[in-house]
Formats: sequence, C-alpha cells, structure tokens
Amino acid sequence: MDEAVGDLKQALPCVAEAPTVHVEVHQRSGSTAKKEDIKLSVRKLLNRHNIVFGDYTWIEFDDPFLSRNVQSVSIVDTELKVKDPQVTDSRCQEIANP
Repeated sequence: MDEAVGDLKQALPCVAEAPTVHVEVHQRSGSTAKKEDIKLSVRKLLNRHNIVFGDYTWIEFDDPFLSRNVQSVSIVDTELKVKDPQVTDSRCQEIANP
C-alpha cells in the first residue's frame, strides 16, 4: 500500500514537498487596490502561466486589473546562481503576505 501511495505521489503535479518559490509583486505607486485583490489576480496569472524556466519577471499583463495596479511580478529562485535554472510549476506555490 505504501508503495502505491509513493507512486501516486510522484505522478501528481502538486505534492507537499514542492519547493518554495519566492514571488515578488511590485504594486504601482498610485494603486489603491487591496492586497488581497492583487494576490488573487497574481494567483490567476501564475495559474495561466503555470510553468516558467528559471527566474522570470512579468512587466506586461493581459489582465487589465494587473496592468492598472501592478508594476511587475517576479518568480525568483536565488539558488539559480549556484546551479542550473530549474523549471518551476507556479500552480503549486503559496503566495505569502509581504
């Protein structure tokens, strides 16, 4: 039974041991949007662009809300300077409050 669970765990895209990925969101200085609204829109962005290679920064958005309120969204993995860039599945990431 434990062996079958291990096999299934590897087949699933989002597992508990998924690496932590740092996501930086720079809100525009004139924006009055609530952090929770921005967080929700960034989460949708990450779900639409679920795989990125290495560090990645969005500065243009197809979402009008993000365009009005966010200057940039970056996925940053500081360990990439030490090793080769890794593919990141952004769907599994938790966005922490700053």
